[in-house]
Amino acid sequence: MANKTFSFFYKIFDKSVGSLSIRHTLPLIIVTPLLASVAVIGWFNFQLGKQEIEKLMLQVSEKSTQMIELNLRNYLGKPQVLLPAYLAAIQSGNVDINNLPEVKRYFWQQIQNKTSLNSIYIGTEKGNYVSYEKTENEFMEKFRDESTNSNRNFYEVDSKGNRTRLIKSMEYDPRVRLWYKFAKSVGKPTWTPVYQFGSINTVGMDFSIPIYNQESGNFAGVISTDISLVQISKFLRNLEISQNGKALIMERTGDVIAISTLEQPFKVVNNQTKRLNVRESQDPTIQGTGQYLIEKFKSLDQIEDKQQFTFRLKGNLQLVQVTPLQNQEGIDWLMVVVIPHSDFLKHIYTYTTLTVIIGVSVAGIAVILALLLVRWIIKPIEQLQQAAETIESQNFDQSILEEVSRRRDEFGQLGKVMSAMANVIYSREQNWKQMIDQLQNQDLQKQKTKSGNNSQKQVKNLEVLLRESQQLRTKIGEKDKNSRN
Repeated sequence: MANKTFSFFYKIFDKSVGSLSIRHTLPLIIVTPLLASVAVIGWFNFQLGKQEIEKLMLQVSEKSTQMIELNLRNYLGKPQVLLPAYLAAIQSGNVDINNLPEVKRYFWQQIQNKTSLNSIYIGTEKGNYVSYEKTENEFMEKFRDESTNSNRNFYEVDSKGNRTRLIKSMEYDPRVRLWYKFAKSVGKPTWTPVYQFGSINTVGMDFSIPIYNQESGNFAGVISTDISLVQISKFLRNLEISQNGKALIMERTGDVIAISTLEQPFKVVNNQTKRLNVRESQDPTIQGTGQYLIEKFKSLDQIEDKQQFTFRLKGNLQLVQVTPLQNQEGIDWLMVVVIPHSDFLKHIYTYTTLTVIIGVSVAGIAVILALLLVRWIIKPIEQLQQAAETIESQNFDQSILEEVSRRRDEFGQLGKVMSAMANVIYSREQNWKQMIDQLQNQDLQKQKTKSGNNSQKQVKNLEVLLRESQQLRTKIGEKDKNSRN
């Protein structure tokens, strides 16, 4: 069975290359499988690499999302832990919210702690307001009561909490502010919707807790702290996703909470701060991803659990992971991570190109070696062929086979055998030539001898004819004489 199979393939091979010269066939036989192997290996490496890259991209997107969620929960969790602790001290009777000097002392003690919140403020139903803020090593007090004439005074304070100078005074009523009204309406600890801070270049949100009188149960005020959305964006910018990977946190309305690009999550139009919607982003990837999400899910409210999918943005494949972030305090956001496939595929292209370069280099070396091998094989064959032609033309030259005969391989053995055979053939031809010459000489002698015998016979025949002719003439002459007489 094996022999039949081999014979079958040999016939196909012989029909394919049997008419070609060894000079061309041998390099082709050596290089073709090598190039085919390089191409197949490169293709399989590329495909396997793509699969591994897709797994890696999913891992990166998942890890990035987990880091974003962890940071957000820590960032949001700090107010959710510390503010209730401050409120517990107030409700335990240690601090009376209507005794503003007492509130100030308590807040000042808390704000100096390195692990404290950056801002603490309280507003009461009477319109009183106390706030402390810290930025690095500087502290600011904000205060409003009956003595400030409905204004909120800004004071610079020293390391002991003493006021050093009045910075400014502005009309202010805490009871009409979002952080106060929203907590009062919800009736429990809550995060407010995003809104514009006092500076038009800052938007953020507050974590507020309503305060109720322990005896009467009546609403008494709100204790609150705020966070800036810019801080979340700074974290996203420092997040390592991929070279062109993007991260986005947005509300289900499409309004941006934070973004990993240099773009701010808000824009200022005519001195008015407006929330940035994902479809209005100047970044093509963020804008395209937001548009695709809205088209895919019709409404972002439909996203209830983690989603992973790919889509093409201007011909480039993008991996997107969308993960909801929710808590009991009113947070309901979407964390979005976008990773272009090209960020990882370029490594595959690099490795594939390197494989091709190595393969082509090896193929080039193989071609050179094949040509040398062809030369090594063809040269003795040509010398053997030349020797055979001289033998055929009876001009055999022993020196033709000297180089081949010196080789130690099969060609050398063949050259020696052919040289001996040529000598035998040459000797035989010389003997045959001598024998032919002798035969030819003998034949000539025979022909000469035979030619002499024939001449004698001809002479004798001529003599007989002459005699008969003379006899005939004599008879004719005698008859003439008789007739005349």
